[in-house]
Amino acid sequence: MKIPGLEGAEVADLNYAPRRWPTGTRVLARRVPLEATQLSRDPRSRRRRTIDPAQLPLALSGAVDITHGYSFILTNLTGDPVAIEGWFRQRVEVEERIRESKLGFGLRHLPSGHPAVNAVWMWASFIALNLSTMTQALGVGARSRAHAKRLRRDLVCVPGRILRHARRIIVRLPLSAGEIVTAYQRLRLLPSPVP
Repeated sequence: MKIPGLEGAEVADLNYAPRRWPTGTRVLARRVPLEATQLSRDPRSRRRRTIDPAQLPLALSGAVDITHGYSFILTNLTGDPVAIEGWFRQRVEVEERIRESKLGFGLRHLPSGHPAVNAVWMWASFIALNLSTMTQALGVGARSRAHAKRLRRDLVCVPGRILRHARRIIVRLPLSAGEIVTAYQRLRLLPSPVP
């Protein structure tokens, strides 16, 4: 069955359950087409681990243009395999956001022994994560979302020069600051909030 939102991806319900598995356990297999040119040469690459080891040398050598990555989901959920696969994919995205808030936005160590202070710190971390996501959606567009370190380097910590000319303040940015300029221009096009 085709997976909506993932071009060319398919999911299947496998009829495989060893006797030792609990009753109601099922295996879902997801197959995603991958272009050989997009595969990393790094053996630690997560994407490479989803490809059959017999097919990987063919893709890396250029003998084939497209190979397939396989992922398996072991679950006891009942229902449509496409819906279950989508639920697991969204769960992974949430876990990725929590990991990013720990590594990039200060949620790794809570600052106080008081629960109220830690709750404020946690919410500030999640707000910073959401603001970074929205900023990147405005500036970067359809490209993949960057982690906090890259966001600070590419969008926030952009060197610039402030000039005063003819009673105006002008900010001169380097040519490499195109993404933050695009984000600012798109932000200005948004309608003002109604009071």
